[in-house]
Amino acid sequence: MKILPALTIASLLLVPIAHADNHRDHKMPMVNNERMLDCTQDKPFMQADLGLSAEQKQKVQAIHEEAQKKHQALRQETHAKVLSVLTPEQGKNLEALHSKKMERRADKMEKKAELMEKRSEKMKDRAEKMRTPATAPSAL
Repeated sequence: MKILPALTIASLLLVPIAHADNHRDHKMPMVNNERMLDCTQDKPFMQADLGLSAEQKQKVQAIHEEAQKKHQALRQETHAKVLSVLTPEQGKNLEALHSKKMERRADKMEKKAELMEKRSEKMKDRAEKMRTPATAPSAL
């Protein structure tokens, strides 16, 4: 009967993670394994569109860095609280689940990088073909 509460707690912990994974396609940059929700850093053109001065850019960046530090601290605090509720075995199981998830995420990143490299090579080849002058058709 101890397994059911452990699974319940683990599923509650994984729901926000699964929800975050659903938003993976939003192309938000990663810093220290955390997604940044900073549109001004994510898209430099937005900085230009907003007309931010250098001072404003620094202030906005500092605000986002502070928020990110607070978010990371909150995650660590929450994790510690959850671990304090779990038995040592459940804690090990939770850590194992997290490790598996991170391993799967790393595998996906490697595959994506390989795909991007292949696409990059194809694009370079196409660009090179565009630069090469077309040969005149031979006279018949």
